[in-house]
Amino acid sequence: MNFLVTGAAGGIGAALTTLLARRGNNVLATDLGRDALEARARAEAWPAERVRFARLDVADAAAWEVVFDEAELAFGRV
Repeated sequence: MNFLVTGAAGGIGAALTTLLARRGNNVLATDLGRDALEARARAEAWPAERVRFARLDVADAAAWEVVFDEAELAFGRV
């Protein structure tokens, strides 16, 4: 399955991304900072073939459209 997770650089978002990826799911992990996402990916050993990154400010409606387009390009339907 394909998932989009917000706040993936820390806390519940990071834990959820780790769990989903380890169970064989594709994840578009989003957060405000790409550097923080990449650091979390290294720390949690997220599999690169399962987890992609995108910057997302959840308060920005236009940013959601861009992120969903990225998710569809990466994985198909989310």
